[in-house]
Formats: sequence, C-alpha cells, structure tokens
Amino acid sequence: MRSQVVTIVCRQIAMLAMLVAVAAISAANAGGGPAETPIVDSAPSASAQVSTLPAIVKWFLAKALNNEEKIKRRGWTRVPGPPVSFPLPLCLFEHGLCGAVNRDGSIAVAPRFDFVDDFHEGRAVVRLNGLYGYVDLNGKVVVEPQYTIAGRYHLGYAEVDVNGKSALIDLDGRQILEPRFARAGAFTKDIFWVNDGVRRYNGPPGGEIFAGPQPKYGPIQTIYVKGKWGLIDATGAWIREPEFSDIELFDRQQPNLSWAKTDAGWGLLRSDGTWLVEPTFERVGELVDDRAPIWLGRRIGYVDRTGQIVIPPKFDDGVMLTHFIDGMPAPAKLGRLFGLINPSGEWVVEPTYDRIHPISTVHPIYGGTAPASDPEFKGLVAQIGTEHRILDQFGNVIIGGMKLRPGTSTSRSTSTGDIVYTLSPGQFPLVCEDGRIVGFVNEKPRLFEHDGTPLSVQGELWSSSCEVPYMVKIGDRFGYVDHSLHTLTAEKFDAVGRFHNGLAAVKLAGKHGLIRVDGSWAIEPKFDAAQPFESNTALAKIDGRAGLVDINTGGWITRTSFDDVCPLGGVIGIVLNGKLGAVDEKGDWVFEPKFEQLHFVSYGFMPVQSDGKWGFVDLAGNTIETQFHEVSRFERGVAWVKNDGDWCLIDRRGNKVPSVPCQNHVPRHIQRPEPEHAITCQLRPIGPNQ
Repeated sequence: MRSQVVTIVCRQIAMLAMLVAVAAISAANAGGGPAETPIVDSAPSASAQVSTLPAIVKWFLAKALNNEEKIKRRGWTRVPGPPVSFPLPLCLFEHGLCGAVNRDGSIAVAPRFDFVDDFHEGRAVVRLNGLYGYVDLNGKVVVEPQYTIAGRYHLGYAEVDVNGKSALIDLDGRQILEPRFARAGAFTKDIFWVNDGVRRYNGPPGGEIFAGPQPKYGPIQTIYVKGKWGLIDATGAWIREPEFSDIELFDRQQPNLSWAKTDAGWGLLRSDGTWLVEPTFERVGELVDDRAPIWLGRRIGYVDRTGQIVIPPKFDDGVMLTHFIDGMPAPAKLGRLFGLINPSGEWVVEPTYDRIHPISTVHPIYGGTAPASDPEFKGLVAQIGTEHRILDQFGNVIIGGMKLRPGTSTSRSTSTGDIVYTLSPGQFPLVCEDGRIVGFVNEKPRLFEHDGTPLSVQGELWSSSCEVPYMVKIGDRFGYVDHSLHTLTAEKFDAVGRFHNGLAAVKLAGKHGLIRVDGSWAIEPKFDAAQPFESNTALAKIDGRAGLVDINTGGWITRTSFDDVCPLGGVIGIVLNGKLGAVDEKGDWVFEPKFEQLHFVSYGFMPVQSDGKWGFVDLAGNTIETQFHEVSRFERGVAWVKNDGDWCLIDRRGNKVPSVPCQNHVPRHIQRPEPEHAITCQLRPIGPNQ
C-alpha cells in the first residue's frame, strides 16, 4: 500500500527490462565481438526454432507472446507496456548483435546488426557501423546501410539523410525525391511535404531520428525543422510553394487531407493544394470518432471528416482531452467547470466537475488474469475538489466518494550537468480484465463490479492491483481471497507478496515460504527472504546464503553461496564478495562477479564499472571490455565513451563510428550512469507494507 518511489533498485528491473526488450530492445545494442560482420544480400534460413535460441531470447519471446495475447483480448491501450511488434527485434544473440525473431521462434532477421527497429510496411530500419539501411520481413537487406539518419516507412516511402538534406526512397530503396530540403515526407502516394528551412536538433549526436514530417512532440533524438512547408509532386514540380508555418495530421483513415497553418490560421488542405476549409482556426486537433477539435475565438468546437463545423466553438479552453473516444461523450469546459457533451454538442452532464478524463487515459496500468467475460468497460474519472468519481459512458456516477493519494515528482541537476528525476506515482482507479474496478476510499483500495456495486472481502483489500488471488489484511494479519472472494488459505500470515508466475512469497512465524495460486505450499516457510522467479524456481536467502531454489525439491540450484541475489529480467543478478555478476535459471554463469556497478539496461546493454573503468554487458553475457574513463547509455546501436580526453561514438562491437567525429567535450544531452542510480542487488524480506 505504500507509495513506490521510482529509484534504481534491483526489484524493479524485471519489469523495466521487459519494457526495454519489447520496445527499446527493438532499438537494442550489446557488443564485444568480431570487428566486421559482412552483410549477405539474401534471406537467412528460417529453420532456427525456439529450442535453438539462446535462453534469454526465449525468455523475452515468451514475454512478448504473452503481452501480444493480452493486447488481442483487451486492446493495446489497456495493456501495460508498448504494443508488441513481430518480427520481434532483440539484441541478445552471440556477440551481442541485433536480429529479429518470428512468433514461432524462427529467425526473421539474422543477428548481425547494431540496431534493428520495429517493422513498418514490411520494412525495418537497421544500423551497422553507424549507418542505416533497411531489411524486409525475411531479413533480406533491401537497402544497404549507407545513411546517417533514416526514418520509418509511411505510405511506401522513407525519409533518409543525404549530406544534411532529406531524400525520400521507396520500398526498394530507389530515390523518389532528391535531397533538396531540410525535411520531407509523404502526404499521399504521389504528393510530398517538403520544408525549405533549417533543422533543429537538441539530442545526443549520433542518435538523430526522423519521426514524421513535423511532429509536435517526440523523444529528444527527434529532428525538428524551422521553416515553411510546401507541396511538390514526384517530378519535383511545385503544387504549393513553401508557405505553411506548420502542418498536422487530420485523419489517419484519409491521408489526402491535412491541417496546414498560414498567417490567417489553420485550415484543411487537399493533396492538390486547394483548401477544403479555409485557414481560420487558432488551433486544431486530430479526427477521432468523426470529430476533430478546433479553436476559434479562444473557444472550442468540432468539425467532422468533411470539414463541416458540427459543434460550434462555444466551449472554454483548458481541457486536456477534447476528443470523443470509443463512443463516449467528450469532456467540455464552460467557465471554470467541466461537463460532458455528445457528438451534437449537447450536454450529457452539465458543467459540474473541476476535471474529467476518460478512464483509459488516466493511467497506463491495467491488470488482471481472469478471462474477459464482460464487455469492455467504458467510463470516465471526474473530480470535485478532493473527491473523485467514476462515471459510466453515459455520465452516470457509478462510484463516488473516492479520495486518491496524488503523485509527486522532483528533479535535480547532477555534478555532470544531467537531470535526474524521482517519481512517486499516485493512486488511480484500475479497470481489470474481468470487468471489475479497483477504486479507493480514503486512499485505501476497494473492489467494485463493473456497474459500481461494491464487493465485500474478509478484512480489507491490501493492494491496488487487479491480480488474483487478491491480497487482504485481516486485523493485523494477512491472507488471500480467490476470484469468488473466498478465503484461499487457513493460515493468516505476517506478510504477503504478489503472485508472479503462479507463486507468491509469504511470511509466517518470522520465516518466508512460497505458496501456489490454489493456496498450497510450494515451499514451507524456512527462509529469511524469498521471491518467485519462474514457475519452478525462486530466489531465497537463509543464514547469509543467497541463491536460486528448485520449487519441486526445495533444494539449491546454485552451487555457490552468494551474498545476495535479485531478478535482472530473465537472469539473476548476484553479489559475491562485493562484486556483481549474473547467473541463469540453471545456476550457470551469464557473467562472473567482477563489477562494482551495474546500471539499467538501455537498448540491450548495461553500463558496468570494474576497477574504475567502464564498459558494457548484456543479459546474455556479451561484453564490451571495461576500458573507458566515462560512458553514456546506448542509443540506437551506439554509445559515447571517453578515453584519452576525447569522447568518441562506438557501436555494439566497441568500434569507433567513423561517420561521427570524436569530440573534446561532453556531447550534449547524453545519459551517463549516475552512481546513486546503480543497481542495488538485494533480496529483501517482504513486510506488511509490500
């Protein structure tokens, strides 16, 4: 129940490593291998099945498949972590190189690159020796690595950098638009946006990315542009010369219309350069559910996909989310209060609240393990003063009187000039996969049916989680109840932990054991600390000895008596004689304990320190030797390292990237590992607040 402050401790690594692997490992890195990996311009064999994959690759593949299944059931907006993309890019193969695997475990892209991106329109950006190219779904190289910056494909074209200017290439790598402009992108299959200005980039050198023609927001690596946008055709002839100060997406389903901004305001531009809606609006938004918000006279209204104003601008500014989502009414503000309107602009709920959000946007964490037997819940969270309410899709209050603990955030500058953030997430209602809702009363979690009917449990719900069995507190003791809210175990424990892979740690009479989801003992209490790892293994500590335990026998799997252990996302971090290393689930070394510091995985690699020097290691044990005075985290297959006074860019093999010159000063905005954010590998006993 306590607030979980986001700090760098080993207990959080499993989830973060998963996010890194399924999203950032899509852009992953890990090195120490051959000086060169030649590209063979042919599709590799797809015969390598799951049984032949490295164990850590199989682990991440299994997690990705499980996440994909949840997304199929619930939709990607209601599943923790990023959407899963197959073939799945991973950077945990031999020599630490990057490839991609299919759902069946066969190799889609042979591991020979420093970076493999997600696939878009059957193509993925790859990087080798600091240069970008493209591969197809079979791993065949369709565009040789040759570009210093490259974007994803959209409408059959990709933006690439040629000597500081943007060109467009087709799916076969043929140049369709010559490099004349600062930025370029497809409006339609035949018409292109181009910008005559200058690029703006504030991120770390060597990590630049094109993220669409003119993104409003993006990661720090995004290249922006200052200048005017115009339209040309495939021959290079002007349709509209550069005159638009900004452009924005209007309708994802209809790419022949776009928002464009002139001195007079925003209007809707056809691909032939004529106006469907003359430029008059002060601000505009994307079309969702056949309604796009527009601002006129500092008031908000809506247009439909034909550009007709269907809700006149009559609502006040100040609402963050102005879209109609999933057929629900949209929040609208009048004066200082918010209400809900229907697609005709009529009030469904009169302005009553200080704030309203669709519940699917309140918090990105949704949980649960039971089948989705009920229709997906649609609703909103509304706030009056300190009270929060859950409204159904018609605006009716189904849960009221909630008091939530707010989140907090702090930031500070380090001695190296970097910014370190500390976040303490607040409480948010959860919509569970089985249709139930976890709400709050006086900052304590409570369980409700999807219609708001409160559910009674013995004692009080002890975790704001959808996970079943539910943790409960009964007096000063703890236990579990099943999905039917029946007591799971006769014992009442000193402390209980959450279930992971069918196991949960519990504390009884001062000792820790593990139970299964049916309430039976997996290992009776005998440890000083214990934590589930996989379905048949657990981490444990007793009498100063820590290691990996076999659930079936209760005996030690690891032969060495470690000082401490912790999960590292598919492998087990260990501490021995003050040094950090890792073993796999069989107890075999992934990398031996020789490091003073380990840091979080970034694009497949962890910065590590040994004897005052820095290097990198991944979760498969591939390393770049600790030989550098300082390092940055890996980004898109490269990292900055310092030796002999100069900062140079290296790839996953540890080789210098020739296309980016070394610098005699710290490259801007690089992420250097901070000592206070080093991994603290400790297996802590569970307590009543955990």
